Amino acid sequence: MPIPLTTAGLTVFAAMLGLMIGSFLNVCVYRLPRHETIVRGHSYCPKCRHPLSGADLVPVFSYLLLARRCRYCREPISGRYARIELTVSVSFAL
Repeated sequence: MPIPLTTAGLTVFAAMLGLMIGSFLNVCVYRLPRHETIVRGHSYCPKCRHPLSGADLVPVFSYLLLARRCRYCREPISGRYARIELTVSVSFAL
């Protein structure tokens, strides 16, 4: 029996999809001007260049849980990343 899709369910789904796409857009915004690939390679801290783990890459939530700092070098992470993810998420939800 299929689960009925409600307006709230679709909104949450759209918001989550927006977070993922916003995260990918952050990769593009950071890497493309530097002529880096967006297809291969792990995400890394722009300050210490340490590869990030999956737990470090959950859009917005990791940023907040890590107190807006890199887990490895403790340098601040720009709020631009979370703002882009949230803006795309809200746009998708609307």
